Amino acid sequence: MRLVFSTAIFAILAWSKPGYAYIVNVFGPSTYSPDPTILNTNLGLTDPNFIFEDFDDAVLIPKLQVTPEIRSFRDVPYVADEPIFGGWTDNTGLHHVGSEALTFSVLGDGTSIFGVGLINVQSSNNSISINNDSFLNYTSLPGFERGSFHNGYLVIEAEAGDAAIQSITFGVQGSDYIRYDHVAILDEPSSSVPEPSTLLGLGTLALAGCTLLRRKRKA
Repeated sequence: MRLVFSTAIFAILAWSKPGYAYIVNVFGPSTYSPDPTILNTNLGLTDPNFIFEDFDDAVLIPKLQVTPEIRSFRDVPYVADEPIFGGWTDNTGLHHVGSEALTFSVLGDGTSIFGVGLINVQSSNNSISINNDSFLNYTSLPGFERGSFHNGYLVIEAEAGDAAIQSITFGVQGSDYIRYDHVAILDEPSSSVPEPSTLLGLGTLALAGCTLLRRKRKA
């Protein structure tokens, strides 16, 4: 394990984990803006190849699948417009509660960059896994704030030469009534995984904490 420091206000933690090499960028609540253009700029999601799912209805963008399938109102997970929670773009979002994990699958060849905003995460031991492995407690990452409203936005990047992101699974401990919103997928072939440094400029880095899950390859 090694620590790498940057101009960011948080450290970049390099964590060795067999099988994967991903960077998890955590953007705190201060990056939120009701203007989608400003929000995406704050999050570094300005590449024109990004496609977004804001859960305005139960019809998802073609590359995205949610498991369990989106169900009817109050039968989780479900899509609803509930102003009391707010969202990362408007008042709509994907709601989920209970112990059943929620998985976002990227269809086709996967993606090199996946982003999602979280709201109303209050438990302290909720996990995230990438491609069904590499579990990490995302609530403990620098920059993520637990509470009733915007908690943080996660941008997950595959390193050049490593497997594309095909699934992101969120595990829930306790009874948090979590809202997921503004899913971002870089719609490019998995063979063109960019260097992680190309996503975030220095100005954006100042807003993000990053965790690197890295594989040590055999010689």
